[in-house]
Amino acid sequence: MYYSVLCLWCFWMCIQFSTSQNVVNFKISEEQPAGILVGNIASEVNLNVSSEVSESLRYTYLEKNNFTALFILNNRTGSLVTASVIDREKICDKRYCVLSLNIAVRSTKTGLFNIVKVKVTVEDVNDNSPRFPDPVINFPISESAAINDKYPLPVAVDADTSSNFSIQSYEISPPSDIFGLIEGKRFDQSLYAELVLKKKLDREVQSFYQIFILAKDGGNPTQTGKLTLNIPIKDANDNQPIFSHQIYNVTLKETTAINTTVVKVTATDADSGDNGRVSYSISPGQTDKAVINSLFRIDSSSGNIYLLQKLVYEPGKIYEIFVDASDHGERPMISQAKVVIQVEDAGNNRPVIKINLLSAVMDGVQVSEASNIDGFVAHINVEDSDIGDNGKVTCSIKQDLSYNFFKVEKLDLVKGFKVVIKQRLDYESLKTHNVTVICHDFGNPPLSSSESFTVYVTDDNDNNPIFEKSLYVSKIEENNNIGYRILQVSATDRDSSINKQIQYFLQSDAGSKFAINSDSGVITARAVYNREKQESYKFHVIAVDKGDPPRTGTAVVLINIEDKNDNKPKFNETIFTFEVLENLEADTLVGQVYANDSDKGDNANIVYSIAAEDKFLVPFVVFPDGRIKTNRELDREQQSQYNFVVYATDKGTPSLNSTTYVTVYVIDANDNDPIIIFPNKRNNTISSSITSLPIATIQAYDRDEGINKRLNYYIQEGNANKLFIINVQSGEIFLNPSYHITSDMSTSLVICVKDSGNPTRSKCTQLNVIITINNSTLQTHQTSDTPNKYIIISIVVVIVTILVSVAIIGTIFFLRKMDQSRQKPKFQNNGPLGVPSMPNGYLPGLSCASSYSESETNSTGELMDKKKKEVSFSPSTNFDDKNMKNTFKEINLHLNPNASEVIILFIYLFIYLFIYLFITYLFI
Repeated sequence: MYYSVLCLWCFWMCIQFSTSQNVVNFKISEEQPAGILVGNIASEVNLNVSSEVSESLRYTYLEKNNFTALFILNNRTGSLVTASVIDREKICDKRYCVLSLNIAVRSTKTGLFNIVKVKVTVEDVNDNSPRFPDPVINFPISESAAINDKYPLPVAVDADTSSNFSIQSYEISPPSDIFGLIEGKRFDQSLYAELVLKKKLDREVQSFYQIFILAKDGGNPTQTGKLTLNIPIKDANDNQPIFSHQIYNVTLKETTAINTTVVKVTATDADSGDNGRVSYSISPGQTDKAVINSLFRIDSSSGNIYLLQKLVYEPGKIYEIFVDASDHGERPMISQAKVVIQVEDAGNNRPVIKINLLSAVMDGVQVSEASNIDGFVAHINVEDSDIGDNGKVTCSIKQDLSYNFFKVEKLDLVKGFKVVIKQRLDYESLKTHNVTVICHDFGNPPLSSSESFTVYVTDDNDNNPIFEKSLYVSKIEENNNIGYRILQVSATDRDSSINKQIQYFLQSDAGSKFAINSDSGVITARAVYNREKQESYKFHVIAVDKGDPPRTGTAVVLINIEDKNDNKPKFNETIFTFEVLENLEADTLVGQVYANDSDKGDNANIVYSIAAEDKFLVPFVVFPDGRIKTNRELDREQQSQYNFVVYATDKGTPSLNSTTYVTVYVIDANDNDPIIIFPNKRNNTISSSITSLPIATIQAYDRDEGINKRLNYYIQEGNANKLFIINVQSGEIFLNPSYHITSDMSTSLVICVKDSGNPTRSKCTQLNVIITINNSTLQTHQTSDTPNKYIIISIVVVIVTILVSVAIIGTIFFLRKMDQSRQKPKFQNNGPLGVPSMPNGYLPGLSCASSYSESETNSTGELMDKKKKEVSFSPSTNFDDKNMKNTFKEINLHLNPNASEVIILFIYLFIYLFIYLFITYLFI
């Protein structure tokens, strides 16, 4: 038994709590504000319940998950709204983002329970810009790279998962004739790019490039990510060492000491690193290499050639040394110079020169370009073992280019000479000076010798950065993207090294609306510009070098904001109201509508037009300049007001428009004659007796309006004797009370009606009037009497009828009471022949009564003298009616045939009829 009950209970519960699962799909775009309706579960799920049960349904989350906090569920209506802004990229990492929610639906009145699976698809919007792993990378390329060499670039990533918003293209900015891009797709459909070399590189011409790689997605507007590529050009050993002289001529005395520096050869290599490091050696192809090697030695680093043993003068004998300069590249490049050494007889010795360089570097000395004139450069020590004039020595600078910049002065206190600055050095004009000092004795012939050294002019920060232009003019379209590249400024500095390194800054007059890359000089937008608020911006940009102290240069930047068609035309008024007089010819100017557009150029040029749906409904034409004209004559009586819509459309691309409402009131012109309703051709005769009341009323109207429809009435003809008086405003015609009428008469009047317009318009008609003198009820043929008279007659007749009926009923009731009180004792006695006496004159169903005098109350069966009674009938009484006949039959059956009773009834009837006729006479 227990199990049977349990099974039945379970079966009943299954019926009551039948649980089914429905699936509801909603869609919503990401990044929408909180409170956006996602959907209504109640309207999407069909539970097949009554309206009463439907109102008791409650909606709750069956269980909470990571997504329930994103939505707010109304437990009564089933509406699902967003609780906060949904960022699809934060909650989904898949191409398709579907959020699943399990909603429990239950009834508070029944056992209904249901589970609804809600799937909310979050649709992607283009709210993320492409991003590179690193915004700035160094990307060295060798100058030996071949044309069309490819270099893979980092792949940009767009957090938006929709394929439409993924990376769609890469491009180089600014466009380059050196580098290009090749795009391709990988197996995962991601777009990659490779940098392609389009021209041969030369590090010695340009050692560094900076380009920008832009990754663009497919959104509208397009989002852009930027990668800065800093491309240093790696050196390739493509330059030979170059000697300062191809041939070095040297004269040595045979007495020259061993290990004396014979000459210093110098070669430079434009390459860098090992490719530019030069070593010197005697050429292995030297034919007399053994002899040369026994007499001379060359220092591989400095290029100094030393004497290894004493020389012996031999007439005509010279020594030729072929020196190789080789760099240290993987494939060394070699150049060659020749040193020609001539041995001089020592009979008169040449001066021996020794140059002392205080700040020696390599084969020379560094001198700042900021050094003053007469500044010290080098010390010259000269030895001449001869005596007399042969031992006296003087020195000078060889008359070449260096002669203009340097001079030799004899030291006062010590032995020797010094080389000083003769003219200001300029690093930017000439960076090195090969100075040759020549010293000669005063022998006969004089003998001379020379020594050379190199002066390396070091840079001083003495030049301001100079912009390529003093005024930069650029433009940008309003409603731009922040970060948009507007232009690039560039300045150069003639200084070198750190003194020529330039950074760019904006002056304070640029405000916060612009930014500049301090290294590249690229100016970008930091705000969204609105041309309608400001059409241009003018500010200063500063180039600052890194010298100490730094020097600056300034340029002016003018940025014009180009107009974008982002403003609709705006009408001066919401509703334009105009008035135009009717009956004017077509092409009459009604008025003009005006609108303003805050844009510029074609974007602000406005064309006006009438709405297409109104074009054929109203009699107006709207011209492009806003003028409104009629296209036909207007008739106010047909239509007094027109309403239509006017469009103002600018000429931008795409064009924008706005609308306004136009109301045109048609002003009345007095173009309609009064229309007379009465009298007319069919009804133009009236008959009247002499009365003070109006005998007729002229009825007319005018289709115009205002003062043009105000009517005045007058009698034009037929009233020469002034018999009639007409009310000018109401049109009522009266008989002149001062005119004495003695007999019936008739006359024909010409009645005219005129309006109050300017000019006035009038209409006339004929009225025939018949005047009768008699006592009968006035008859009138005036079919146009005012209906109010009949209403008054009816009301008065009804009131009089009610009053007379009440009086008759009251009188009868009073007489019946009197008669009953008088005849009461007689009901106790028998009348003649033993029949009980009845009150004389009492008949059931008849409203009448009899009264007797006191002297006759004791006389049973005798006729009593009747007092005069009054009988009243209602106004609806019809003496020909069958009911009246039945009434008289009842009177004949129940009323004693007494003449007084009949007379009283007829008196009442006569009184009522007289009152009725009298009232009718008065009003008619």
